[in-house]
Amino acid sequence: TSADPQREEAPDGRVLLIHGDADSIRPTSRSELLRADLVAAGVNVEMVVIAGGTHASVVCANFEPILQLSNPATQLSPPMREAVESIAQFVLN
Repeated sequence: TSADPQREEAPDGRVLLIHGDADSIRPTSRSELLRADLVAAGVNVEMVVIAGGTHASVVCANFEPILQLSNPATQLSPPMREAVESIAQFVLN
């Protein structure tokens, strides 16, 4: 059989999805659906749900995780710190 020209090869690499369970902008189910679609496409996906994480506390944490972690713990909310730690662990492994 010939290959389907419209089906693209699954991309190499990994995807990390981080979602707060207190996000009032986007429900966690949206990330779960995205994760399922990516897995079905053959993508290596990890998903982390931050307890008490809001849209802002999780989204704002994705910039320069190593620099964020060097900040004093009092400057990071618990959900943001957990998001930053998840990003750093994902990037460094």
